[in-house]
Amino acid sequence: MAILFMGREPIAFDDFLFNFKMKYSQWTDFKVIRTKTLAGPRSSKLETTWKMNCKTLNFAIGDNARGRVMKYVIAAPTGSAKTENLITYCSMLPKDITALISTNLTDEADKIAEKINDEARDSRAVSYHSKKSKEEILEIEEVAKYQVIVTTHAFYKNHYTGGEKWQKLGEDRDLLVIDEALETMRELSVRDDSIRRAITIFEYMQKSNLLKGDLKFAKEIQLLRDELQVLANYSGGTNLITDENTNVLRCKFTPLKSMEKYPLFLKFFVKAQAKTIKIDPKFKKYFNTLNFNHIISGIKDSSANDILKKELIETIVNLNIMSKLGQVYITSNQGHNSFHRVTDMMFTKSLVCFDATATANKVYELRSKYYNDIHMVAPTEGVRNYSNVTIHTTAGRTGKKSIDKDLVANILQSVTLGNKTLIITHNQHKSLFVQEATQNYSDKTVEVAHWNAITGLNDWQNFDTCIIVGLNHKPKSYAQNRTIINTDSEETAFGEEQDILNNSIENSAILAEIIQAMNRIRIRKIINLDGNCEPADIYIILPNDQKTVYEKQIAGHMPNIQFKDWVLKSAKHTGLATANFDILIQYLESNLKRGDTIEKKNIVKVVGIKPESFRTMMGKNSFQQQKFRENLHKCGFEIKEIIGKGRKTATQYFYKI
Repeated sequence: MAILFMGREPIAFDDFLFNFKMKYSQWTDFKVIRTKTLAGPRSSKLETTWKMNCKTLNFAIGDNARGRVMKYVIAAPTGSAKTENLITYCSMLPKDITALISTNLTDEADKIAEKINDEARDSRAVSYHSKKSKEEILEIEEVAKYQVIVTTHAFYKNHYTGGEKWQKLGEDRDLLVIDEALETMRELSVRDDSIRRAITIFEYMQKSNLLKGDLKFAKEIQLLRDELQVLANYSGGTNLITDENTNVLRCKFTPLKSMEKYPLFLKFFVKAQAKTIKIDPKFKKYFNTLNFNHIISGIKDSSANDILKKELIETIVNLNIMSKLGQVYITSNQGHNSFHRVTDMMFTKSLVCFDATATANKVYELRSKYYNDIHMVAPTEGVRNYSNVTIHTTAGRTGKKSIDKDLVANILQSVTLGNKTLIITHNQHKSLFVQEATQNYSDKTVEVAHWNAITGLNDWQNFDTCIIVGLNHKPKSYAQNRTIINTDSEETAFGEEQDILNNSIENSAILAEIIQAMNRIRIRKIINLDGNCEPADIYIILPNDQKTVYEKQIAGHMPNIQFKDWVLKSAKHTGLATANFDILIQYLESNLKRGDTIEKKNIVKVVGIKPESFRTMMGKNSFQQQKFRENLHKCGFEIKEIIGKGRKTATQYFYKI
């Protein structure tokens, strides 16, 4: 570990500022002059932000050298070059100071590591995540030898197991950085329908020669039925399961007690850890021959096998983990009851978190109230100016069920599409916007993205218009998990203020995501010393009862942004029917994960579209077929054609990109 003597900082502020400004001037209109300052009267505000970023990173290294624990949250606004600051900083680190960076996306992890190496002119950094190919991924011992490791939040949460190897990878590092948000919890949930499907599969397996008459296996299936009954008896709300309230749940046990005594299916699954299971070799061959979709639905289609297999494994793993840990609670949400458990995987060292929307997120405020380990690094006032941005707002419903073909048509007829327009909506509605834009606005560049797949991306930084339809409302467990982690006791998390705390966290999370979404387009890029951006338009539907509240909050976080009322037209939908295309996309989204394929004929059998209608949808001439492929690609899928051995014609497969 690096030791700091006589208050000497790992990286001198002036050296960092000069190096970074030289880089910054290459992709902006700012000019570096001999005095090592940016030209212009307002340059000090950006410089102050960059200097504070460097200073905070130095502080974290110093804290870890002294054994002090503090979480520094840097709330510098979008466009102030936080990630680029981090890249330059890590490229300048002395060789004896090591760092771990956790970011949101695998592509971003690769880019950060590559840029650090480019600026340092060496190979000090490596990215480490599950999307690497077998040829690319290194053993953890080899990764730990690198000075700078860049991983993803998901990879860390899903694979962290503790022990000496992970200690070298993370806890032993001198500098720990979380880019985008302070999210280091592992959230487990098991829904009633998942348990129901698991019971169906295990009851089918019980009839096999391998398991017929196995009393322990039969008892374990009964335990699953008992757990399902606990959820069936639950009347609603969000409540912690304790010995005292089992009578309220009308059951004789809790998941904690019953599962602890009888761990599920340990004969069948000999090793369960994180989200993976090692299957007993005696059962593996039989297990891999099962058609889970046929067992559950009676349809002889194996396209959903991987998804159902993954769900089965996660259900059993999560129930077993819950049995070994306290604080299991139940929620009722959208007609389903679920068990939940959350564990905090926060590093027990000083770290730095870059979060542009930190001042909007109530999680930090909540944690600072109950723990003395959060230091908010306030953004420098005047760094950003959004006077060139106009946000057009209207009130309406914002849930998934509020969006249909007519609304999509009305929205696109009620906006002025820019040269390049980004639409952000729910994943299940992407196809509606793709079809409408393709059929009626083919002369415009329109791209459609969905919630949970946009934060941190720069793919649309040259777009001048953004349309947001539907907000990313959270399940009840989202806020409850964050309340549990960031308060000091069960009494607080499930007490009298439970609803107030949870509502505050959920609303602030939605606000933070709105700000993140708007900043995906070119408003994120500062173009002058006043902190302004190029002109841009935002269109957004806000909740009926909270429109004014959200407008005030957005104005508070985006200085000088201009507001206009947005009046939706009520014209009828003029495009062609898209029902079959929507059915196809929803089926592919439900049954394929990235890299999966499914043969076209297998879809036609089960998706509910007549063969002739399916052929019409795919196009009867080359122009129509090309349009279909383009729409399919915009929704995240492609058609692959493979000629099998001994065959003259190609077989068509749908492939998830």
